[in-house]
Amino acid sequence: EQQLVKQALLKVIERHEKRTATKVTHHLPDIPDYIKTSTKICIYRLFQEGLNNAYQHGKGINQEINVKIKDNQLELTISDGGPGIDINDVHNFNGPDHLGLRGMRERVESLGGQFEITNNEKSSGAKLIAKLPLRS
Repeated sequence: EQQLVKQALLKVIERHEKRTATKVTHHLPDIPDYIKTSTKICIYRLFQEGLNNAYQHGKGINQEINVKIKDNQLELTISDGGPGIDINDVHNFNGPDHLGLRGMRERVESLGGQFEITNNEKSSGAKLIAKLPLRS
């Protein structure tokens, strides 16, 4: 089971790379098998939507996914090296441009997690950070 989650996520990355002819750098530890199905689905959707955004808005430059697990919390970061985002625009999440972001935020928060989108401090580009509790 543990490997199934990781395999599914690696598949998302692989399909994205094929579809967009871009590369995604990733660090993906084993995901514990005890996490709830709703959390697994949320992580899967974040991968899909986050990579989609990194390609569409970040031009597919320096796409990177990092997953860290510690203290019963999973932290997922998806970043790109594109032009970045207008922080003021993103914080109200209204309008048709932000349906994907709003959906991601609602999904994460409905599971008791935290969702943030910001500009990458290391380079240009945007960075999405989702923190999800692994046990309720």
